[in-house]
Amino acid sequence: MFRVLKSKGVLIIAHADVRETINSFHHEVGGPVGHDHLPEDKSMMALMEKAGFENRAIKEGKDYYIAVAVK
Repeated sequence: MFRVLKSKGVLIIAHADVRETINSFHHEVGGPVGHDHLPEDKSMMALMEKAGFENRAIKEGKDYYIAVAVK
């Protein structure tokens, strides 16, 4: 994603539910998304940093998950 995003572009990962519910849903669906899980905040921040993103933030409320980072 970093490679194809324009300079100063914003990466947004958003779900209309919390991480635990999204991960459970992916597990139950199985197939291609069965092992696709949103990592814990520390791991997600490390992944975004390793990719080169700056100004990283993760917010999770009672009915949403959002991770934002800037190239």
